[in-house]
Amino acid sequence: MSTHPTPHSLLQQIAQIKRMEPGKLCVMRQGPDGPYYSLQCREGGKPVARYYESTTYVSSFGSIEEFGPSLRQDAIRRGLALALQLVLLIDGAEGLATMGRLCFPGATHNEERHYRMKIQDIPQTGKLGLTVTWPGRNGLLRRILATPKNPRTDRQLVVRDLLVQQARRFDALTDAQQDAWNVAAAGFHSTPGLGQSGPLTGLQLFVRINCKLGLLNLATVDVPPTAPQFPSLAPQNLVITNTGGVVAVKLTCSTDPSTNTVLRASPPQNSAVRACRNFRVIGLCPAPVQGAADITSLYTEEFGAAPAGKRLFVRASTMVDGFESLPRQVQARVPAA
Repeated sequence: MSTHPTPHSLLQQIAQIKRMEPGKLCVMRQGPDGPYYSLQCREGGKPVARYYESTTYVSSFGSIEEFGPSLRQDAIRRGLALALQLVLLIDGAEGLATMGRLCFPGATHNEERHYRMKIQDIPQTGKLGLTVTWPGRNGLLRRILATPKNPRTDRQLVVRDLLVQQARRFDALTDAQQDAWNVAAAGFHSTPGLGQSGPLTGLQLFVRINCKLGLLNLATVDVPPTAPQFPSLAPQNLVITNTGGVVAVKLTCSTDPSTNTVLRASPPQNSAVRACRNFRVIGLCPAPVQGAADITSLYTEEFGAAPAGKRLFVRASTMVDGFESLPRQVQARVPAA
């Protein structure tokens, strides 16, 4: 049986072609599954080359209203009209989601994911263009820049209001008082980043001290206090009991924690977790009874009842005149009933 195409079969194959355009198909290179091609053609009176196995990037320093149409034009150039399925990977930023709905109607959106990757580069941290870089445990990590959500919780609003109040209070101080804070701040440095830090300003030190005092409903100060000598921390260990489904969270105390022991706690973590960075202030350590301070109400007011099997982390530190000592961290697992 002859396998040579006939004129009739060729016409049938040509009739099945949905789109034709002038150009030249060239072999770029040989791959494991066959050759890779590029198409040389003309668009807008200019010669262009399309390599369909490649990846292109579109970037802009303009607004998102300008970026969306540019991205769509590049997608059309790459063959958007022939795509069987269009998927947009968006990291959850509302502006990008809106752009996707306007410029790519009918596309499938894959949102609420912050894709990150490990990179090899010079040490760096912070925003750079449309990406954010930060040091991880095993090297540098980078993700797409996204505007964080602003839930405006009650605790967020309280802290923001404190920042505004204390900044205004510093502005109302006399010149002598402000100068005193500037002199005192020269002895305190910011948290190091990439091995670098600098002295605080008087305003920064004033706000840092008084916001901590205000957050715990303590009296604020107008005169910079001297760095104190901290007493020994009273809380030693975390003990969690579960009696008939009623969970009790207590701190064993070797001495009286007085009224200046600040407690921070984490949300319930999986039992395998041994390191935690997510801590929130839950209040001051209550007076111990028979060597144990009951912090169950403080914890449940912030995070709700602790489920069995989860691990809780608590940090205790001593605060004197707005200065805090190094914290002591304790952790324990919630037992089954």
